[in-house]
Amino acid sequence: MKNSDYTDDQVTRWRRYIDKYLLLSWKTVLIIAGVWVLLVVLHKAMYGPFSDYFVPKDCLGSDGAGAILQDTDGNLWFGTSGGVSRYDGASWQTFTTKDGLADNEVSAMLQDGDGNLWFGTWAGREGAGVSRYDGTSWQTFTSKDGLVEDHVSAILQDGDGNLWFSTLGGVSRYDGASWQTFTTNDGLGGNRVSCMLQDRDGNLWFGTDGGLSRYDGASWQTFTTNDCLTAYVCCSILHDTDGNLWFGAAGGVSRYDGTSWQTFTTKDGLADNEIRSSLQDTDGNLWFGTYGGVSRYDGTSWQTFTTKIGLVPNAVFILGTLVIPVYFIISLVYTMIRKMKRDEYLLLSWKIIPAWVLSVVLHNVIGYLFQEGAGHDEVVFFFIATLVIPLYFIISLVYTVIRKVGKLVRNRTS
Repeated sequence: MKNSDYTDDQVTRWRRYIDKYLLLSWKTVLIIAGVWVLLVVLHKAMYGPFSDYFVPKDCLGSDGAGAILQDTDGNLWFGTSGGVSRYDGASWQTFTTKDGLADNEVSAMLQDGDGNLWFGTWAGREGAGVSRYDGTSWQTFTSKDGLVEDHVSAILQDGDGNLWFSTLGGVSRYDGASWQTFTTNDGLGGNRVSCMLQDRDGNLWFGTDGGLSRYDGASWQTFTTNDCLTAYVCCSILHDTDGNLWFGAAGGVSRYDGTSWQTFTTKDGLADNEIRSSLQDTDGNLWFGTYGGVSRYDGTSWQTFTTKIGLVPNAVFILGTLVIPVYFIISLVYTMIRKMKRDEYLLLSWKIIPAWVLSVVLHNVIGYLFQEGAGHDEVVFFFIATLVIPLYFIISLVYTVIRKVGKLVRNRTS
């Protein structure tokens, strides 16, 4: 639409201004795409070269590794959404459901005292249980065998050799022959259990959606925010060499010395209050993985590690994954509304097909090249391929049918 189409009586100055910047054109699309690609490249460059990552061509089952384990032979195992991959330092081997794994979505791993490897699976809405691999054959255990629930989030072997499995329905203990289940009816704080740990006194700790539960083999005790725990849901548990227990949650990290609690948050130096993982290194430093970076605590002071150029990549990430896609969607919707009366924009057309195919191809290609899942760097093409174009197609189809039916009815009545 040209500015000459407007008169002072037809539209105000602000409408012309909005039309100029919101009505989509090929020029606008190219500018948006160019800026977005530049942001993607800049964001990845700040995080380091692409060759620093293990990608599918290296035979990793999938890009996202949610669990990592090193077995007694030194092999590294990576639980992914595409199976479990073993890396011996030179070559890769991936195991999937075709080999006997319960499901390809591996969420937890453990090697027991007999050398068997256990893999907890997640499998979307329908859990698949836990699989045991003895180096030759596979065996799967599910709720039919005695597991309380088939979504397994963590696996633990206690000092007596019993295996514990945390699930969405409680925790199950397996002694090699029989199963026993513990839920809120027995004293567990909540049935949705995300992490477990056995301390040096033999107590078992469970992070649940109803608080932090401790089990001494006979009785249960649950700690909540009333006891100075930062949040009900605990995502990580760590027992340091001084005997302190550290509980990472959505509100920071809490330290328990057996008597009193102390909480650390961003006000103390923590990178972010959302704790995902924790570790104590050989020098005694404590490390906490958060959504805002990794923080190290030496017992006195905190140090945070983020990307190489500080907060700049975060700003680039937000622009590339939020601002530009939102602007694009708003522009598309505005364009459709402004031109709703023009049949050429809504009547079903073959032109929508190559646009959809192109967006699908770009989504997958860029997702592979830049090693991000849907909803990250290729989010623009993801939205176009799975939301915008299908929605536009449905609207166009309905509009076309209405137009055709209306024309047919008019012809019959005339």
